[in-house]
Amino acid sequence: MTCISPRLNETKTPLVQLLHHQSKEVLLASGAVVMWLSFFYIGAVYITNYGTTVLNFSRSEMLTVNLIGVGFNVIGSVAGALLADRRGRKITIGGANALAVGWAFALFPLANSGNIALMAVAVAGTLLLVGVASGTTTAIIPETFHTRYRSTGAGVAFNMGSVVGGAIPPIVAAPLVAAFGSLGLAVMMAVLAGASALCVAFLAETKGISLQESETEPVTVRAHEDVG
Repeated sequence: MTCISPRLNETKTPLVQLLHHQSKEVLLASGAVVMWLSFFYIGAVYITNYGTTVLNFSRSEMLTVNLIGVGFNVIGSVAGALLADRRGRKITIGGANALAVGWAFALFPLANSGNIALMAVAVAGTLLLVGVASGTTTAIIPETFHTRYRSTGAGVAFNMGSVVGGAIPPIVAAPLVAAFGSLGLAVMMAVLAGASALCVAFLAETKGISLQESETEPVTVRAHEDVG
């Protein structure tokens, strides 16, 4: 008679196991990435159209602004990754999300100044925060989930976050500006950033810990001692 291990059977249904054991972490992780996904759309896409059609900047000026913003995005990604390793995942992505709440209200006053240099500051600052948060995401999101369904957990959480952060702003941005001006869009961005910061606050810190397989618990966390 062939005996099939229950543990082996569990690995055949990672999505079911994920939702059974870590549904809360799926929701928190998906919320944690909403800020940078929504801010990326606003900073890299919407603001370009806004600058040319509403503020009458030339396309070449806005292209230059975007290139500067991309450079700051790369810098932010590297900084986020380094800070996540040195200071911790939660403080890095949580700090970026919290700063984004205030930055949401600074973005459009800078852009609406009519000064292309201040527009560049607006875009660069937005994409810098995006970079810091996204650079940390690659560590904290996979590490949040148990080894046996880590890839599934990271994929589900990121795609759920993408629905909110990547799909809703493109739909509501123009109507909000039409109805309430740029302040309406700033409020929406601040709310999304605040929600992301709150989600990170309830996630576990994963820096310096090891996720161990356990027969009785979906995840066993054991702290490592820092070396050096």
